[in-house]
Amino acid sequence: MASNRALFVLPMLLAVAVLLPEQIALSSADFPLGRQATVQLPPAPYQPGFAARAVVLDAKQGHRQPAFAAAVSAEAGAGRCTCSLVVLLGGVKVWASDHLEKFVPAALCRLELTEDGQLRLTDGAGKVGWLSGTAGQGVKALHLDRRTGNLVLLDAQNCTMWQSLDDPTDTFLRGQQRRLPVYLIAPTTNMAASSVFYSFELDGDRIATYVNFGDTRYSYWELAPPANRTMAAARLNGSGLGMLDLRGVTVAQITPPVKKPPVSFLALGGDGNLVMYYYDTRHQKFRASYKALGFCQLPLSCSVHEVCSSAGKCKDFSEYADRPAARAGNASSSNPREGAGDKARMVHLRGVTTVLRTASPLANVTLRECVVQCARNLSCNAALYVRDNAGVAAADHGVCSHYKVTAGAREVTDGSRRYSYWVKFPEAAAGGDEEDDDSSPGTSTILMICGAIDVVCALVFVLLISLYFCRLRRQAAAVDRVVELQECDGEGAREHNDTDSNGSEQT
Repeated sequence: MASNRALFVLPMLLAVAVLLPEQIALSSADFPLGRQATVQLPPAPYQPGFAARAVVLDAKQGHRQPAFAAAVSAEAGAGRCTCSLVVLLGGVKVWASDHLEKFVPAALCRLELTEDGQLRLTDGAGKVGWLSGTAGQGVKALHLDRRTGNLVLLDAQNCTMWQSLDDPTDTFLRGQQRRLPVYLIAPTTNMAASSVFYSFELDGDRIATYVNFGDTRYSYWELAPPANRTMAAARLNGSGLGMLDLRGVTVAQITPPVKKPPVSFLALGGDGNLVMYYYDTRHQKFRASYKALGFCQLPLSCSVHEVCSSAGKCKDFSEYADRPAARAGNASSSNPREGAGDKARMVHLRGVTTVLRTASPLANVTLRECVVQCARNLSCNAALYVRDNAGVAAADHGVCSHYKVTAGAREVTDGSRRYSYWVKFPEAAAGGDEEDDDSSPGTSTILMICGAIDVVCALVFVLLISLYFCRLRRQAAAVDRVVELQECDGEGAREHNDTDSNGSEQT
């Protein structure tokens, strides 16, 4: 009994949380001016798995479970310790101050509400890692809304000077209503690059999810309101996410397919999926009641040189290539210049499409035009051609999308032959003819020889140009052969349909 009492008193005296996860510091209904809460970091060396929290606001009293809490949090990960202010729902992090930029403190992590109304995080050296920007605005206290989990800085008249609702992370909480536009952002868990992330964007004309590769982005799921309706706000209640117009009337809604307990929150996951969660009171944990996408519908379910099969397995591009191809390896990576250039060749992947959608596809083009344009563009690593389905007259034209990345490839599951997906392989990996490789010596070597013998230089230069155009013609012929085969398949299918229809008319 005495040892238990000591464990309870010591953190209160020190006002810190050390090494034990989720230790609780002094908390009250509000966090007033001049108050501090500190988490002490472990001494060197780095300790993997370290996590500690000092709770500053707790909404458990007189409120149903699960309840909200606000805490100072220190967590070890990726070889460093980070510090943040977090909002928790039943122990699950639903908001964090370091969502976009991490704060790596020295010795300790401290939250304080200064006398001039600035809420900030500092470390043992006095370095400021995050602040609310409310100095001199008359802030009196930090308050936690027990119903929505909104963290608010209030002045003496209870007016809001700052709120966490204005700085969304990757979560939409039940009871919250937000004016559009709203953007949720989540880092990827299946790619190490910091420039790759997901976003859930709610605008007036549609809501959509995107995968972002630096300055380039592609959508992979979307929902639009009915014609002539505009969305003005989004509200999450127990039945799902509702999109409202200016009068507050629901114009579109996302709800779980099976009736479950009330939705607690919606989150954009690290795999890019939109998931709604409810609280399982029996097991006291959150469970998913809705997922927007299946495994193969996710943009990074497989690596950038693999296809997601109908069985949910990841298979290498070489298993779908029309020409013999070595394993793709990193040849079709997210780097837009890898796999491009003089040594590249476009290869058709049978029965494959992609979940990624471009903002401005090319319309009314032929398959050959679509593929050749990608082959000549150094930043293009993949092309998707979707044949028009408007009748025989438009069968040789369609819509073309070019991609800098080869992510999101999946098998066509509806049996349609409208899709034609091409990727850029290195010449060797694409199974190119040996004579092509042997007959194209390096340009630098030729230039060195030309420097010695001017006459030979001219002859070799002419020969090099001739070989270059010959290879272009061979590549175009290869594309044409595949295009002809696909067009023959389409014509054969149409003739078969015409025969069936004539036969049924004669009958």
